[in-house]
Amino acid sequence: MNPNRTGSDNLSTHRIPAKNPWLAVNLSMLFPGLGLIYANRFPEGGCFLALELAVLTILGWSVFGANGNTMVGLALILPAIFIYVASLFESYRCVSGISILAAQNRLNRQKDPWFAVFLSQLIPGLGHFHLEDLVTGSALMVLTLIALGLSSRSSWLLLAPPLLYAIACYHISTAFQPQFRSRQQLLLLLITAIMVLRLTLGSIPIWVRFFVEPFIVPSSSMLPTLQVGDRIFVDKSPAYRPRQEDLIVFQAPQAALAGDSKKIRFYVKRIIGEPGQIIQVKDWRVYVDGLPLQENYIAEPPAYLWGPKTVPPGSYFVMGDNRNDSFDSHVWGFLSQSQIIGRAYKIYWPPRRIKAL
Repeated sequence: MNPNRTGSDNLSTHRIPAKNPWLAVNLSMLFPGLGLIYANRFPEGGCFLALELAVLTILGWSVFGANGNTMVGLALILPAIFIYVASLFESYRCVSGISILAAQNRLNRQKDPWFAVFLSQLIPGLGHFHLEDLVTGSALMVLTLIALGLSSRSSWLLLAPPLLYAIACYHISTAFQPQFRSRQQLLLLLITAIMVLRLTLGSIPIWVRFFVEPFIVPSSSMLPTLQVGDRIFVDKSPAYRPRQEDLIVFQAPQAALAGDSKKIRFYVKRIIGEPGQIIQVKDWRVYVDGLPLQENYIAEPPAYLWGPKTVPPGSYFVMGDNRNDSFDSHVWGFLSQSQIIGRAYKIYWPPRRIKAL
């Protein structure tokens, strides 16, 4: 009996499996840099991860921040995509030593289970097409398209697309049981991460609209501050407390709807009077508690008389900046706080009009 051979055999049974380049790609699909970290390329992986986080942070602030430029945010979409794709290519190269584009011959010779999972991450069903399972692949693809369409209509169905992605990835693994046996935990962890990531991405629009909502200015009543067609962001924070001179978007009161031939459902006006304040319009000026307002934002002074009247509790007096062509509180009365949607804080489109309000 050869002791050297026995030792060699024992070592072979405990050999650490080689790193798989397509597993690295799958990890980088979750977030740029993770595949490189898996490949023990920590500096490069950390750079990709930090760079993508920085670009996405600046992108989000540019689009939704009051002082951000929407055009800058849109321009950053391409760098974010480039970093993401570059991370996939670099993850594969660092593990395999060759370009991902040169891997086609290898895939033709031998089916790679992690490549099948990668395809399933792209679109459920693609991995099954790779294995020539056309029936399962077609069923998963059709179900995913239906789920994506329905989830856009109901938040209750947001879980359906991520679940189908996870099912597709797990089901494809059943065709490679011997290869996945040693990495079952890693596979389950990856599938869980795919579900969480897809669910998070699908929930972003809902969370954004919970705090911020876009509106289109419907009339010229807010000239010169807002023009017809300006697209504005409205802060819907539950902590918001209306204050004098804030621009607000609100649901049209019944009294306004009754006298509005256009039946506009949402108005944007400026708060002039808060609860308990006395409002009067006379001598081409607006007076609050007997003091004239200094208004450098109006189109022209008001050419009418109104008041004096006290703003009731829980209500506000609102006016358009285009005072003589505005259907506002001086026509239909006070606005209930319950009808206020939020504060308009930014014009985000068109590009030449982008500015904080």
